[in-house]
Amino acid sequence: TRILLVGYAISALILGMAMLATSGNSKGDIMMVAITRVAVVPTLLTVMICFVLESGSIYQAGRGDVPESIVKRMPPPDDLPVLQETVGQNPAN
Repeated sequence: TRILLVGYAISALILGMAMLATSGNSKGDIMMVAITRVAVVPTLLTVMICFVLESGSIYQAGRGDVPESIVKRMPPPDDLPVLQETVGQNPAN
């Protein structure tokens, strides 16, 4: 969510600067439209980045994968049974 908030802040900063720059100009409306379209880009990029990161996390959670960094930070209880599978081996054998 921090990434998304940074994108919103950058967009708001660009929009604020655009309003200040076009306030006294006779062609301010045209410039405001152009700058507004540029200001939306950081928000769109951050939303897309968050979507991709969250989709990957949901996929990992669905498979039951836990990243090593999470395991090191929050180790499982000692009495938790461990299931190990050998890569390339059929569990039915």
